[in-house]
Amino acid sequence: MQRRNFLTRSAAYTSVFTLAGTPTLASATFASAGPSAVVVWNRALLAAIATTRTQATVAARAISMVHEAIYNAWASYDWIAAHTLSGMYKRPLWERNNSAKSLAIAHAAHGVLTNLFPTQAATLNALLATSPSAMFVAGGYAAAATGQQAASRLLQARRYDGSNQFGDLAAGAYSDYTGYQSVNTPDQIVDIRRWQPLRLLDAAGNTVVQQFLTPHWHRVKPFAMSSGSSYRPGPAPGAPTMAEMTELIDFSAALDDRTKSLVDFWAANPGSVSPPGQWMQIAEQVSVNDCNNIDQDVKIFFGAAQAVLDASIAAWDAKRYYDTVRPLTAIRYYFFNQTIRSWAGTGLGTQDILGQNWR
Repeated sequence: MQRRNFLTRSAAYTSVFTLAGTPTLASATFASAGPSAVVVWNRALLAAIATTRTQATVAARAISMVHEAIYNAWASYDWIAAHTLSGMYKRPLWERNNSAKSLAIAHAAHGVLTNLFPTQAATLNALLATSPSAMFVAGGYAAAATGQQAASRLLQARRYDGSNQFGDLAAGAYSDYTGYQSVNTPDQIVDIRRWQPLRLLDAAGNTVVQQFLTPHWHRVKPFAMSSGSSYRPGPAPGAPTMAEMTELIDFSAALDDRTKSLVDFWAANPGSVSPPGQWMQIAEQVSVNDCNNIDQDVKIFFGAAQAVLDASIAAWDAKRYYDTVRPLTAIRYYFFNQTIRSWAGTGLGTQDILGQNWR
């Protein structure tokens, strides 16, 4: 399947989660013929992200952490898989059954999720209670302990990873400790090549000034990359060209209901599963399409989750390093008081508008 067709189908498939409202744990329960424990806890993870309105970078880290803990719990039951965390050990052969794996996965995910989303503890505790009872699983008590150990080891490994989860480096969870200040202000453009914070309406209709989301994210410890700058693109971008801006205006003028819906879907603002979470929903679609077993699910979700984290770090490294102007600022600046043909807003379609009103 071509990538474009796959992503379009994925958008349609996963829009059920997004457009129907905030994801819940209604479908995230264990059943004898239902989804694997990996899928169940991935759904719980995405529900927590949406409910707490977690931003994209922080969501990417949460996704990475939950699935790394799950992977390490599962690796204790696999012949070949190597642990990524120190202090984890293989379980004996007689304990290596799917029920024990599911129980270990449940405790690993629960341990990490309750640390990252403490306000969701009651819901997560209720979900854990639906997992198989250790009393009736061969090696069940050891499985629960294995999952708890994976969560503990993972949380310890990520305690000082540069994300500032606990406000150790600057006051406030995940707050910036690098001293970033934008060159431009909402009311004055000093350098048109650089980013400008805008005044926008929030969900309550109040005017707020944009903030650079986690400008320190390039310093977060990656999973596989050596550093956030490993994939920094070059050369440095200059001011946008007239051809680039005209292309965007033409794209906007050609929007229809379908393409605008796709744009809105991929925007995935706070209150959704976030853009990183959308890739985990696509991973779930792959799991369903391929009829994955629990072992296959662990691996596909683990790989996708670590890619999501490293992509967030690499993207934010480039975002912070170049601090580049966004199209909204550039087009409004260069086409000020010029009439352009473009999308005019919700329900308004394509119209002739002034450049400073472009969206």
